[in-house]
Formats: sequence, structure tokens, C-alpha cells
Amino acid sequence: MKKLSILFIIVMLFALVGCSSSPAATETESNWKDGSYVGTGKGYQSDIEVEVVIEGGKIAKVEIVSAGDTPGISDAAIDAIPEAVLEAQSSEVDVVSNATRTSEGIIQAVEAALKNAEK
Repeated sequence: MKKLSILFIIVMLFALVGCSSSPAATETESNWKDGSYVGTGKGYQSDIEVEVVIEGGKIAKVEIVSAGDTPGISDAAIDAIPEAVLEAQSSEVDVVSNATRTSEGIIQAVEAALKNAEK
């Protein structure tokens, strides 16, 4: 009976160790170099150019340099997408309804700029 108890305890210890989680990483290293980077994407009517500023390895600013899409329709995307990229710290953001092609062009431009910023 004593051997069975010891065996049971050993099995339980292995089970507990196997189920424990590893500590979470506290901070991930950025893949971007600090600086200002420009990227271009295809909008509905014309190319869209953005400037992305990286500070401390993070996206600090996203600014639309030029966009020739239809005013009024593209304005929602021009306002929303840069803010969403800043908040997400990524180009993986949702497009703006009724300004899909403009949104996609801005996202393409941000991705191009971030590619230029890679270490």
C-alpha cells in the first residue's frame, strides 16, 4: 500500500508540472527601427501616400501625405484608419464601410512603410 501511495504522489507531481504554464513574456522586441518612413498604396482613384513615424520601436504617428480619392466618401477612412493603426500598433485593422478601397489603399501604404522600417 505504501508503494502505491508513493507511486500515486509521483504521478500527480508529473501531472502538475506538465500542466503548469510558462511565464508570459513581459515585453516583446520591436521589429521596427526608429525613424520616419513613407509608403504608397492603391486607393480607389489614385495612389495614397502615408508617412509612418516609429519612436521607441512603436508606431508614434501615421499621417496621410497625399490621397486623391473622392472627398466626402474617402474622408471617413482618411480619419479612421491612421487612428486605428496607432491604437492597434499594426496594419491589421478593419476597413471603413463605404470607403473600402480607400481604406485598403491606406493599409497597403502603412504596410509598405512598416516594411521599410524593419530591422
